[in-house]
Amino acid sequence: MNGGIGFLLGAAVGGAAAFVGTWKYWERKSREIEDAAVESCRKAFNRPRRTEEPVKPDIPKDETPEDPDKEEVEAYKETAAPYAPPFEEDEDEQTGRYIIAPFEFGNRDYEERSFTYYPGGQIEDEDGHLLTSDEIEETIGADAINHFGEYEEDSVFIRNDDRGYDYELLRSVRPYFDPAHPYDFSGEEE
Repeated sequence: MNGGIGFLLGAAVGGAAAFVGTWKYWERKSREIEDAAVESCRKAFNRPRRTEEPVKPDIPKDETPEDPDKEEVEAYKETAAPYAPPFEEDEDEQTGRYIIAPFEFGNRDYEERSFTYYPGGQIEDEDGHLLTSDEIEETIGADAINHFGEYEEDSVFIRNDDRGYDYELLRSVRPYFDPAHPYDFSGEEE
């Protein structure tokens, strides 16, 4: 019995010594790693700051270039014309219904609506209501479905200034599902 208690007591003391030794080893090792990382950051970010002001070229007033001649301007315009982006009218001047870029969607105080376009030609609003051809013409216009792929492959964004709406038309790859005719996937009315 004495031998068993002595063994247990020795194992406990040995385990505690091993625990404390391991603890101290990793504490010292992690402190060395942290100090090395801090020193590395100090070297990287403690560069001297530039206090010099940028040098401004001294150009006397009498040597400044004059306005270019009209001929020079016209020659420049002719040379640069093939590389210039196409001229677009200011969007603030547009009225009615027109296609907009995705980043323009929702950047006015217009209400936003989302429609889904199905492969069969049906357009459904966000409430699940199929739009009639008159509703399509009043809101997004029948031509909107021809603009898929201009900005994004599966969406078209339309602004209707007359109604005060921004419309998002999303193309679905699934056929329209009519809950009234659950087994008819053709999308055609009977």
